[in-house]
Amino acid sequence: MKGYVKKSVSLLLAFVIFFSSAGTGLTGVFASAATDSTVYKYNGISFTLNEDEEATIVSYTGDESDIVIPETVKKNFIATRKYTVTSIGEGALPLVATSVTIPSTVTSIGKYNFANNHTLRSVVFEDSPITVIDDFMFENCHQLSSITLPKNLESIGVRAFASCFNAQPAKVELPSTVKTIKNSAFENCQSLAEIVLPEGLAEIGNIAFVQCTSLTEIRIPSTVTDIGEAAFVGCTNLANVSLPENNKIKNIYASSFELTPFYSNQENWVTEEPYGTTALYLNNILLVANGNNPEGIYEIGPRTKNVAISFANINSGNISRYSVAPENAFLSADIWGVLYDKNKTELISFPTASSIKNYHVDSSVTSIRPFAFFNDANLETVTFSNDSS
Repeated sequence: MKGYVKKSVSLLLAFVIFFSSAGTGLTGVFASAATDSTVYKYNGISFTLNEDEEATIVSYTGDESDIVIPETVKKNFIATRKYTVTSIGEGALPLVATSVTIPSTVTSIGKYNFANNHTLRSVVFEDSPITVIDDFMFENCHQLSSITLPKNLESIGVRAFASCFNAQPAKVELPSTVKTIKNSAFENCQSLAEIVLPEGLAEIGNIAFVQCTSLTEIRIPSTVTDIGEAAFVGCTNLANVSLPENNKIKNIYASSFELTPFYSNQENWVTEEPYGTTALYLNNILLVANGNNPEGIYEIGPRTKNVAISFANINSGNISRYSVAPENAFLSADIWGVLYDKNKTELISFPTASSIKNYHVDSSVTSIRPFAFFNDANLETVTFSNDSS
């Protein structure tokens, strides 16, 4: 008996000495177990556990094409402990899924889980805390026709839904929390028949809805401040665009609605007296004009709240100077006919046919509109005051 005990003690000491000499030690053995990167498989789902013992799905090998991501998983079928699924790893979902339901426990989704899935028709985020649809997340999901977005969504990324919604007429309703639609987010969604933009939305990016050929109407919320270049170009059935009188539009491009019925329908163009010039407005925002008075002066009336970036005076030559009605509460022009906001803190547009060669920007100016000096044939120098901000 004594020999057995001595032998057991000797084996234990040898075990300790071995791991100590290997530079690992017993504590190292147990520490490595705590950060185990083992891939577990449960009900067609392969997952790993992080140090907080939260599950990340790394692949799906099940037979179902209608995939429901579970809120919890187990290491095996006989295990009793459950682990919360909080993440879907990059490329974890198969490109043959026809529908995917994502539980409220998931807080992050890796790249390329949905992009280029040509069979995906439906996606549901169940009370998801996710706030951003990442760039390219659903790009080229041509068959996608239905999506329930996260209720706390704030931003839709670059090309997030580009070339989706191309199989059958679809309606997308954005949650009230969405603030930003980034560049090309819904580009070439040819069967997107309706999109509901919420109050609270601030920014619509460049070519965000270009070639959405099934859109017939857009209601732009009063909270939108920026509509990007060519945002709705090529929406060949977009005939009705509305914007509230109390809008907050700061930046909008003359090209935002080109190649749409809204732009081309002459009934939407307003004839302005006394010179018979015509102009296209989005409510009180001047987008584009046709004509000047005989001296090349473009006269802005009392109701105009803002003027589009790269404001164009088509078919009638360039503008030699701007003139703003004295009762206009939003805009003004200096003695050289340069267009400003009312308080002359923003320089909006330098007239393209002005004879001025040297122009000094007043110290009151704190910002200059993009393309404000674009294509000014005679302008040679622009100077600023030393105290200009």
